[in-house]
Amino acid sequence: MRSITFLSIILSLVFYSCEECGIDGEPTLKVIYPSQDTLSLKSIKAIGSLSPIPKEGIASYQQSGVITLPFNLTADSTTYIFEQQTKTDTLTVFYKKTVVNVSKKCGYIIDIVRPENNKEVESTFEDVFVSYIPYYKNTKGIQSSGGEGVIVQIIKL
Repeated sequence: MRSITFLSIILSLVFYSCEECGIDGEPTLKVIYPSQDTLSLKSIKAIGSLSPIPKEGIASYQQSGVITLPFNLTADSTTYIFEQQTKTDTLTVFYKKTVVNVSKKCGYIIDIVRPENNKEVESTFEDVFVSYIPYYKNTKGIQSSGGEGVIVQIIKL
């Protein structure tokens, strides 16, 4: 009986210490770019972002049409400049930063959500669609990550 009690205490400590903290990096913007047009993409710049966009990263977009870009976490919007072979386009994404206290062990995280004024995007692209799916979800006491974040689909250049 004593060994069962001891084993129960040990197992409860192990499961308690294995808390999933979730997000392990900064929020990013996912841009879905028409794949037939990625060949003309020369460079992308994120104005005000502290995380650079690696030059070798542009080559990997040539086939997939999905681009992951950093946010400017010191502002409530980020402007991206897309340099193509024949023209330059801009995309400004607006958002609200929220701070979530995950737990004492995990600390705080920053999540990006839809802005309160409903102004989501300004762009020189002809047609874009924006969706906001929070990174951090807390439902019924279960804390998890796995949201997509902010996704911009460029429908028409």
